[in-house]
Order: sequence, then C-alpha cells, then structure tokens
Amino acid sequence: STFTVSRLAPLVPDGVNTLECLDGLARAGLVRANHSAAEATWAFVHALSADTAYQGVLPSQRALLHESAARHLEADLHTPHDALVDEVAYHYERSNNDGKAVEFLHLAAARAAHAYSNAESLSHIEHALERALALPQDERARAEVRLLELHGDILVRVGDRLDAAAAYSDAINRVSKREPIEAGRLHGKIAYALLWSEPRDNAAVEEHLDRATILLEQAGEEARGSWIDLQITRGNFYYLQNRLDELLTLVDAVDPAVRAGASPLQRFDFLGVRHMADLRLYQFALPDASMEPLQERVDLARDLGDPGRLAAAHFSLAFSHLWRIELDEAIAQFDHALSGAERVGDDLLQTQCLVHLTTARRREGNRAAVRELGGAALERAQTMGSAGYTGMCLGNLAWAAWADGDRDAAALLAEEAMTIWGGDDYPVRGTALWPLIAVAVARGELGRARELLPHLRQPWELAMSPELEAACVAAEEAANADALLDEVLRLAIRDRWL
Repeated sequence: STFTVSRLAPLVPDGVNTLECLDGLARAGLVRANHSAAEATWAFVHALSADTAYQGVLPSQRALLHESAARHLEADLHTPHDALVDEVAYHYERSNNDGKAVEFLHLAAARAAHAYSNAESLSHIEHALERALALPQDERARAEVRLLELHGDILVRVGDRLDAAAAYSDAINRVSKREPIEAGRLHGKIAYALLWSEPRDNAAVEEHLDRATILLEQAGEEARGSWIDLQITRGNFYYLQNRLDELLTLVDAVDPAVRAGASPLQRFDFLGVRHMADLRLYQFALPDASMEPLQERVDLARDLGDPGRLAAAHFSLAFSHLWRIELDEAIAQFDHALSGAERVGDDLLQTQCLVHLTTARRREGNRAAVRELGGAALERAQTMGSAGYTGMCLGNLAWAAWADGDRDAAALLAEEAMTIWGGDDYPVRGTALWPLIAVAVARGELGRARELLPHLRQPWELAMSPELEAACVAAEEAANADALLDEVLRLAIRDRWL
C-alpha cells in the first residue's frame, strides 16, 4: 500500500518533520517515492520491511494509531459507498473502538453488497458480529439486527435461502418490541426467502406475510415503504400459487401507493409483479402493451446502476419474447441475463436462464443445443431441488429424443417429468406433454393421447393458438380421433410446441 505526507501528518507527533523522516528512510533503502501524481506517494520497498516496522510498534500504540488514522479518514468520507469506507473499516477494526469497528465493518459490508462482492460482504459481516459481542447489550442487539439482516440479504442472493430465513429470524429475536416496522420488514424478508426455497412451504410463507401485515399496519403511514415491499413479496406469492384474482386485486391496490411515493427500486420491483399478473392473465402470451413496462424495468435498472436487477430485467424481457415466439430477441435477452446473473452470483437466475434458453432453442428446432444446454440446466435444477425446473428440463430433453426418433427415451423422460411435477399446476407441463402425446399417437395409443390433451388447456397452462386449441377440443370429443390427432400434431409442430 502507498501513503502520502498529508495522510501521515495527523499521526505524527508535533515538532516532527514527516517529509524529512521519509527522506531518511528512502536514503536507507526502506521506502521509495513516486512523484508522478500531484502529491508524491510513498511505499515500502519490501513487504517484509513494512511488517518489521509495524511489529516494532507496541500493540497498544498500534491500536491508537489505527484509531487516529481512521478518524482522520472518516472526516473525508462523502457517501456510504465511498471507497474510503473500506480503509476506515480496516483501521477501526485494528483499534480498540468496538462501536466504530462494528459501524464501519457494516458499512464496508453494505458497500461490498452493493457492488455484488458477496464473499467480501459476508467476511465483513462475520468480523463485525465478532466485534459486536463486546458492545453494551442494547447497542449490541441493534448492531446484530442490522448485520443479520444484511447477512440474510446476501444469502438470498447466492441461493442459500433457508439459511437466509434463519438469519432474518435471528434478527427478529433481537428486535425491540418498540420497533414494529423493523420486525414487520424482517417477517416479510423471511416470507420472500421461503417463497423461493424448494420445496416451498406455502403455509409458512403465508404466516410470515400475515405477521408482517399486522405489524406494519400497526405502525401506520410511517411504515408505507416497508408495506410496499411486503405487497411486492405477496404478489410474488400469488403468482407462484396461480391466485390470479388476488394478484390482480393486489396490483390495483398497490399501484396508487407506488405512483405516490415509491422509490425507483420499489417501482422496479412493482413492475415485476405487474408483469407476473399479465403473464397469468394472458397465459404467458403477452400483448404489445404489456411489453412496454418491461423495457422501463431495464431503464430503471440501468439508472440504479444495479447489475443484478438489470440481469433480472433482461430475463423478464427474454421470457416474454419466448412465449411470443420472438426467438432471436428472446435468445439475445437470455444471453444478457445469464451473463449478468453469473457476474453477480445469482444462482436462481442462472438456472432460470439456462432452463428457458433451452426452451428457446427447442422452439427454433435446435436439437444439439437442447441436448447441450438441457443437460447443464438439468444439473443446476436438480442441485437447487426445483421440481418445476427439473421437470421442464426433462421435458425439453424428451422433445430432443422424440425429434431424434427415439420414442422410448422420449416417453421415459417425459413421464419422469410428469411424475416430478405431480398434481401441481406448473404452467410449463406442455414441455413434457407434447412429446408424450406425439409418442402415444406414433404407437397407436390414441386413447392415451386423448387423455393427455385436456391437461394442455388448463387456465394456468401456456396459451395455445385458437386453431390448435380448437383442434385439441375436437380430438378430445371425437369417437374416431385418428385424423384429428394428426391435425393436432401438425398444428403443434407449426406453432413450435413440437
């Protein structure tokens, strides 16, 4: 590391000429100067020399010097995201000032989290929690709440959602009863963490949502920001449960509050919930008007300077283009989203991108790409324990096997997908149902094919073209369905379901 005379001056005793001291060390070959900048910088020639000099100072004196350096640097801070925060935290951590050490380690952790430096953030949090043990009880509890909440936020991001819920729960146990907004916010975050865990405990999610609602309503208008965040989480829950009427009601109820005073980040998240409502309403085949807010999300994420949310915005665009059969644009947007998800370490989004990118390649008829991407996507989906995405991967691989003429493999893979999904109303079961129907028709098992067709027309399933849906209905109802089933398959191939 380097240092300047102005940086050292506050640490040097009165009457000592800092520059003369540095010149003496330079003549001894211990330090060297760099005069290329407006103010010269100095550095030790060898790291061993720096360490020897450091160890030569008494520990008690080192702690005082670190605190003095930290206070001097702290005076130059402008924002919590200033790069100087890390240096201030470094010095306070090596001082005896526990309160300041915890404060600035937390700021350094938050700054690292803002930059998606997740491992660095977790390290700062760990050190801060250790130092917090030395604080007075009330101060310690307040510090631990902040640190555990940030810890949970990072764990959600990297995919450890059950551990995140545990961190939030530990934070709640330290929250004062006089802080209903803080407790309500944390219950909402537990709900969000559990919401995206596999397998999802719907009862636990709803319980925490309800607890958060009670606490935030008690706090009144002061809790408006946290209330908006909670409604966004509840909207995610209604989407995943296919509770369309409740989701539409929620969007209409929250929209005025978002327009009146939501932060840009909340507006971004709320537009995501509105997108979810449109997906359910239009069975994923969005009209042009529903695509416009998705570009607004991209613009908001760019303005926020948030690469994680930018990746999520690209994914939403890609997902919608996919079901509109705008495949070139879908693939381009999935590539943007996947690159961003890898950059910020978002495990869930990486899996989603791979799964749906495989489907896009399937819809363009690229068997080789489906086999390659599908295998990687399947491994990720199984690792995260997602029944929905595992089944979708198997359905895509079943399509590739059917397209290769391997009926037996196609049937096995598709049946495995249906077994994994069970009776749940996943909207993507057509990925496995279409290969199953095609194999059944090829084998002459027309009754089996007709039994499967109604599953494609459930209100939560992906929308079919009117012509294909009419053909399915006709084949279901006909006594002799041979020719009608052939027509169903012809239209399914035309519409890129097969």
